[in-house]
Amino acid sequence: MATTTNKSEVKKTAFLEHNMSMVDVVLRYAMLMIIVIIGGVLHSIPFMLIGLPFFWTAILGWCPVFWMLGINRHTKENGMM
Repeated sequence: MATTTNKSEVKKTAFLEHNMSMVDVVLRYAMLMIIVIIGGVLHSIPFMLIGLPFFWTAILGWCPVFWMLGINRHTKENGMM
C-alpha cells in the first residue's frame, strides 16, 4: 500500500541530526575514496580536497542538502544510532 505525503506533512529534522541511512554513508565513503585516489594518481591536492565534503557528510551522518529538502532516510532499523 503506497502512501502519499503532502508538503505540509513532511517533518524537517533538527539541524545536525542524523538524516542519512547507512547505505548513504557507505556510498559517500566510496565516492570519497574514488575522488582521493584519482587525485593522488594525478598528483592534484585541489582535486583531492573535493572529497572533503563527502568525508564530513559521511562521518557526521548528516547531509545539508537532505536537511534543506526535509529528507530523512535515517531510522533505527537501517543503521546508525
